[in-house]
This record gives sequence, structure tokens and C-alpha cells, in this order.
Amino acid sequence: MGSAIIMAETRACLRTLADVDTTPKVMLPAMNRLVFADTSAEMFVSLLLVIFDPLTKSFEYFNAGHPGWILRESGREQLNTHQIPLGLIRDVDHSVSEHFTLNAGDLLVLPTDGVFESFSADGMFGCDRMLQVAEDRRELPASQIVDCLFDQAFKFAAADMPEDDMTTVILKAM
Repeated sequence: MGSAIIMAETRACLRTLADVDTTPKVMLPAMNRLVFADTSAEMFVSLLLVIFDPLTKSFEYFNAGHPGWILRESGREQLNTHQIPLGLIRDVDHSVSEHFTLNAGDLLVLPTDGVFESFSADGMFGCDRMLQVAEDRRELPASQIVDCLFDQAFKFAAADMPEDDMTTVILKAM
């Protein structure tokens, strides 16, 4: 329950700062200080903020310890982590960003750990398996790829309900 409250607070802060047209260079340190002040030493928030321009099919991102990948026809690219997750240290500069352009057919895959950390007697579902499911279904609409990821993770774990939150955003360039 504590994690859900911190996530709701972080989301509200992010939306508020975005609504007042704050730049990520200002937004992320402010959010970090808020999470640091409102959590215990063992709590933190991983965050991947993506700013996408649909006209140019390009994006920049700011990564505080959250996984993400671009699946291209030529292979996989993992998004770099620029900073530690929010809330671990009071004052951290989260101003680093990178820019990418997506080509037709590329997938931007942004999952929570509940997807690739689904467990069974055989171990963890894992990032490689998760990404392979997405690659094998790249011809499908993004929403159907997400459904397949969840279906495969549930089947792997032989569970009707996930042990952890499972959220995935997939952006498919056309």
C-alpha cells in the first residue's frame, strides 16, 4: 500500500509540474526532493520520462533507474540510465537526456518490473523472453503486443493474478 501512495504522489507531482510547463531539468530534481522527503530510506521511485514528437518520430528521455528498450529491425537498444532512482539522495541532477528517432516498424518498449520479474519454478520470465515476445509480434498493433506480453508472463508464472504491478507502454513507429 505504501508503494501505491508514493506512486500516486509522484504521478500527481509530475502532472502538476508538466501542466505549468516546467522543463525536465527543473521538474526531475523537484520530484526527487519530494520523494526523498516523503519516503523512508528503503523506498524510491524509478522513473523514465519520455517526451515524444509524433511529427518527427523522435523523442528525448530522462531516465532515473527505469528500464526501456528500442526494438529495431537491426537489433535491440537498451535506454541508458542517467541517474539513480528518485528519493535515494536528496540532491541529484537529473538533467541528462538523450535523443532518438524511431524508424517505421521500431518499437519503444517501456515495462514495469512486474512483467519481466514474473516468477515460476523455472525462474524469472526475464527481459530477453519479454523482448522476444514483442519482437515476434511486431506486426501486430501495439495494444495487442502488450496483451501478448501479459498473457505470456501469466502463462509462464502459471498465475491468474500478477505478484507485482504489470504495466507496459509500447509505442510503434509507422
